[in-house]
Amino acid sequence: MINSIDITRLRNANYLQFQKDFLAIISRNDPSALNIQAKYYDLTAKTEELENLFKKALANPISQELLVLDGRRDDAINGIYYAALAYSYHYDPDVKQAADTLLANINLYGSGIARLNYQAETATITNLINDWENKPELEDAINVLQLKGWRDELKSLST
Repeated sequence: MINSIDITRLRNANYLQFQKDFLAIISRNDPSALNIQAKYYDLTAKTEELENLFKKALANPISQELLVLDGRRDDAINGIYYAALAYSYHYDPDVKQAADTLLANINLYGSGIARLNYQAETATITNLINDWENKPELEDAINVLQLKGWRDELKSLST
């Protein structure tokens, strides 16, 4: 049960879903019996208008291209993470140390970087690449693990 909700804090998609759920509850309880039929129809019309506007925003012609690039970026960050994770079990202590150093740096930014929203993921990856290029121990770790190609791929997709 909802006691109260601050609808100003909802994002567009969440607000739209809230409105649709609210209308569904009213519909199940007979708007005419509640004596709110006119207001119900007005809110329904406005919600449909909002939904149509929201669908147009999602239909941006470059949306598909961005989805493809975001998928490649997700693959790159996951590839780096899992390669470093695999190397953290390496028999060579230098390789293991490099992997542990790189993993510690990635873990500073939280788990599931590829699952972040687009803007948050961009900011996180920009910070990671900045660390990897400006901190000698991380640059060395990238070189020891031979992940420079992965890093360059990630960098090219995040600018």
